[in-house]
Amino acid sequence: MYSFMQYFDLTMEIPKMLGWYHLMWLGILFVSVVSFYIKFRNTSDKTNKKIIIVFTIIFFLLETYKQINYTLSAGHYQWYVFPFQFCSIPLYLLPIMIFLKEGKLKNIFYEFIATFIFVAGISVMIYPESVYTDSLGINLQTMIHHSMMVIIALYVIFSGRAKLTVKGFFNAVLVFLAFVFIADMMNIIFHNFIIPDHDFNMFMISPYYPNNMPLLMTLKEKTHYMIFLLAYLLSFSLLAFIAFTIGHGIQKLNKKCN
Repeated sequence: MYSFMQYFDLTMEIPKMLGWYHLMWLGILFVSVVSFYIKFRNTSDKTNKKIIIVFTIIFFLLETYKQINYTLSAGHYQWYVFPFQFCSIPLYLLPIMIFLKEGKLKNIFYEFIATFIFVAGISVMIYPESVYTDSLGINLQTMIHHSMMVIIALYVIFSGRAKLTVKGFFNAVLVFLAFVFIADMMNIIFHNFIIPDHDFNMFMISPYYPNNMPLLMTLKEKTHYMIFLLAYLLSFSLLAFIAFTIGHGIQKLNKKCN
């Protein structure tokens, strides 16, 4: 298995912000979004379900590769890549949506994807320096993963699956709060009772390890943890609201074009 992974995991120079690799993936993302809009802006429930299934499978294959790659490269499991980060939410949300009928709960999840998942995906696509490594395989994995987050978010917007109501947005905020709560409980439990000597920092909000996000990193170092956590929640909720507003505008424009 190790030889097999080595064969497919070539090394490369660590990509730079706005370097050729970054710009190439921004171009790929743009073309993919336009293609998806042309092909799937009007979809039946059956086609929509197939799209969710395909995205779920690809997300799981990419994450499986990532986990195996990091484990084999170090010779042991690396807990800091445990798949419960903000950008890992599709791994848990999409499988549930496969089995949900169209209705209130699924609408809430659509709103969450259109706002919070979009913010998480586009943030990395715009500012990817913290996720780049010298591994070609991991760089491909992370760019495909985050591109897919943006694509599926825009898909649920322009297809009208996400209704984008104010009430729906606040429900999406509650979903975000639930995931953050689970992540923080995991951070506390794992650090104190399971793996105290490992860097386990889900959602990058652990009280015990640094946050590597611009501004939030400084805030965490210089203020009380609860102030940092509140700022974390408010900042992502604000960004999600901006995404909500943009998405609402896209839907209005889409109706005029149709």
